[in-house]
Amino acid sequence: MLKLLLDHGAKLNQKDSQGRAPLVRAWEKKHKKAIAFLETEGATA
Repeated sequence: MLKLLLDHGAKLNQKDSQGRAPLVRAWEKKHKKAIAFLETEGATA
């Protein structure tokens, strides 16, 4: 799903309304696959 969103123009490091990047949210929710994917794609916190 993350790859699909990125392929369709989603921004890798777009922060939410509370200033959290996707990588931070993945860490908070302990989504190991999402963390690995985001890191591979070059996401920053």
